[in-house]
Amino acid sequence: MDDLYRFDIIDFGSQYTHLISKKLRRAGVFSLIYHLNDYTLTEKTLGIFFSGGPMDIEELSVQDSFKIMTICHEAKVKGLMIIGICFGAQILTLLNNGRVVNQKNSHYGGVDCHLVLSDLILENGTGKCNGECNEECNGECNEECNGECNGECNEFINKELANDIDILTNNINFPSKVWMSHTNSILLENQKASNYNFLYTNDKDLLGFYSNDKNQLGLLFHPEVEHTEYSDEWFTNITKLSIEKWKNSVLNDNSELNSAMNINS
Repeated sequence: MDDLYRFDIIDFGSQYTHLISKKLRRAGVFSLIYHLNDYTLTEKTLGIFFSGGPMDIEELSVQDSFKIMTICHEAKVKGLMIIGICFGAQILTLLNNGRVVNQKNSHYGGVDCHLVLSDLILENGTGKCNGECNEECNGECNEECNGECNGECNEFINKELANDIDILTNNINFPSKVWMSHTNSILLENQKASNYNFLYTNDKDLLGFYSNDKNQLGLLFHPEVEHTEYSDEWFTNITKLSIEKWKNSVLNDNSELNSAMNINS
């Protein structure tokens, strides 16, 4: 089965890891589960999941941390998505210069998940430029803006980021109930276009972030359990975006290879 195109799931000891595989199968894609020490990224990998787990982030050994960083580097080079769930999201938080904070009050059970589009992506798709536009602007920004001017030199539309968030949240109505089972919170400060926080609790605690430049999605809740509303939609959307990223990077619009593979995007 190693010769099949698939999603790889790295198991950190979660009781729900098999449900990730089940949800991926329901979304129409194949997956394999690996232990961290046994894992090697291959040309057949479409995306990588970091599962939840009972550990605290401080319990990761130096060897495990190095292996995780190596996997993330290889995935970025290949243009592959990495999706971190619960403990996996905490790992990605640290790799994106964030912090994991142990809370006195554990987060177990259902919470309301809110979609919050900051000044980086307003509802009309416009936001502040993350670079400096040329003096005249004239409807175009320089390369640092990574977008298009919207009439003024300090505004632009980050099309790629907006498109990715649209795919990830397609057919999901917010606020929605999600299932939590952990004692930690994640903090990603100084938000910018490359690290976009977009999911929060009622108390403004961060639930989900997306790193546009690294193709990393962190979800502090468990989308794989049925207690999470729109569980199937989360996996449909995640696999769609992951395969889109993979195709853009690996296939380079190679229609012959694309048609030879039975992968639904």
